[in-house]
Amino acid sequence: KDAEGWVTAAAGSWVVGLDNMSGVPAWFSDSLCRAATGEGDVRRALYSDGGLAVFAFRRVILLNGIDVGALSGDLADRAIVANLARIQESQRRTETELAKVWTQAYPKLLGALLTECAECLSVLPSVRLGRSPRMADFARILAALDQRHGTEGLARYTEQARTLAEDTLDADPFIVELRRQVTRFDGTAAELLDKLTPTEGRPPRGWPSARGVTGLLKRNGPGLRKAGWTVEQGARDSEARAWTWH
Repeated sequence: KDAEGWVTAAAGSWVVGLDNMSGVPAWFSDSLCRAATGEGDVRRALYSDGGLAVFAFRRVILLNGIDVGALSGDLADRAIVANLARIQESQRRTETELAKVWTQAYPKLLGALLTECAECLSVLPSVRLGRSPRMADFARILAALDQRHGTEGLARYTEQARTLAEDTLDADPFIVELRRQVTRFDGTAAELLDKLTPTEGRPPRGWPSARGVTGLLKRNGPGLRKAGWTVEQGARDSEARAWTWH
């Protein structure tokens, strides 16, 4: 329900499974990002006035849902999305059947995974990337696997990140209008807001203030750049007492 409860739950498991999600609130999205790259928290120890309890962890997270909605840009950069085929009613299995198959398959799966890890680690020191995404270490792992198997995992991951970034842009009405109306703009956030605000009727729900526009441009800048835009904060306009944007 909150960030504190999440830290307690995530710190107790190497892999955290979140099942049947229908949305990812903003606070939870930020928490998932921190957990994927390294999270920490400090609390007062129980029954103590001065003692501290320190939580430090990095976790693998499995997020499952029919439709979890648009992911924020920073979470999308850390995610691998797998769209699973629907299981036909004639193909569904009972828990007993699944447990039996899993017991038989587990030794082979674990052995294959450990072999893959060992061979990947042997190749990894020779991997050099010309450019790296946000998850740079993960990109090197993918490149090592590609080198071993002749696959294109890194290219697929990069393309997926670009596609997810574009999806996040469609979740905010202001960014949607920016992409629809603007081809080039130089000015302050207030001027951009005035340019895009509808002249008839009320603005859409969630429409920002001038200060909110600055936050939106910074937050959605990475996604816009992946979609082909240049988004840069320019010099400070002394008359408007605000930063300009290009």
